[in-house]
Amino acid sequence: MDRGYVDNKEVQNLNYEWKSDSEDFHFGALLSDEFSSGVVPNKNTWQLNLHLNNHESSESNKWMSLFLKLTVPVIRKLVLETVKRNLSKKNKLWDQKDELLINDILTVGLQVLVYDISVTLPSLPPKIEKNQLANDIQKLYCIGEGSDIVIKVEGREFKAHKVLLLARSSVFSVMLAQDNTFRQTSEILVPNVKADIFEKLLEFIYTDQVRELDEFAENLLEVAQKFQVKELKHICEVSLSQFLSAENALRTLTLAKRRNSQKLADYVINFITVNATEVFNSNEYKQWEKEKLNPGLFIFQNSISKDKQSSKAEAKEKTSRLE
Repeated sequence: MDRGYVDNKEVQNLNYEWKSDSEDFHFGALLSDEFSSGVVPNKNTWQLNLHLNNHESSESNKWMSLFLKLTVPVIRKLVLETVKRNLSKKNKLWDQKDELLINDILTVGLQVLVYDISVTLPSLPPKIEKNQLANDIQKLYCIGEGSDIVIKVEGREFKAHKVLLLARSSVFSVMLAQDNTFRQTSEILVPNVKADIFEKLLEFIYTDQVRELDEFAENLLEVAQKFQVKELKHICEVSLSQFLSAENALRTLTLAKRRNSQKLADYVINFITVNATEVFNSNEYKQWEKEKLNPGLFIFQNSISKDKQSSKAEAKEKTSRLE
């Protein structure tokens, strides 16, 4: 996560001068008076601290130390300079006492830049991605961890989770409640369904999506209706409507009527009405015309017949009105 960043606005350039009598050096440490810019009361007060480091055991006994004690953080630059603007050892300062300690007074000059500091914190990262729950459930489907039911289809076994089947399909709910074999063995047999199509059904139950949907849409619509998985039925209807053609229109209409998909049936009938010439010349239509038994053909003929009768009735009514 990104850290906060600082917006700096310079408020004042403060110059401070501290004078101390050299006779006080024997104390080993000196403190200046507290001083402040006065720009932000009680928030920018500090103090100078001079250490002579007189203890022989100290590694820094050859140097003087100057500290700036602060009550709040500031951006500062601290330099202890000689006349030649170089840091010097104590013995050199004592050798130049007459030059540096005028009238035995040590003068320390300090320049402080005071800033009004504001910290901007970034917002917390958003919640976990919206699809995280779906991803976690998909993992259960892929690895089968925690499965408590085995579904047998065409000799294949599919591990599943009862709670998901109950939540996604009312038909599964009834099957699991009434199947005596399941109560004894935690296994259930699903007849009259192809294994690869059932696998796609399970994929949708766990992930809310189906790979290669367009390729399996017809068979999946049958299974979705059989197990009352409405969301899967809907996306199959959409897929079939998008790939509707003169060659598959009658077959799709038959499927829609058989599986009580009224919206898809109405869409196909409108398609056939608009593209009647192409449909009548299709190989599918010619084959079904020979059989004369396919309900899709009769549905289409009946719908066209009703439209013609309605048109004739309207024409007669208009003619009688004109007369």
